[in-house]
Amino acid sequence: DIRNWLVVTSRITPGDDLLTREDYAATCCAVQNLQLSFAADGIGAKWTSGDIQRTPEFERICGVDGNAECVCGVIWYGY
Repeated sequence: DIRNWLVVTSRITPGDDLLTREDYAATCCAVQNLQLSFAADGIGAKWTSGDIQRTPEFERICGVDGNAECVCGVIWYGY
């Protein structure tokens, strides 16, 4: 019985909003591919992106530098 979670972030490129949005979109695509890979291996997964994950406290607890990266979500996974 394995249960874990993974905090997924995307980098912020100061002064380049377009690149920041493109990196966020690419990261979200990678998360979807990760979930497909999990499913192929019989591992359940859930992607969450609630309000609590957009707080300075969450960033601090998870070691996220809110000036350099943004949280795309948390992936809960396991058997």
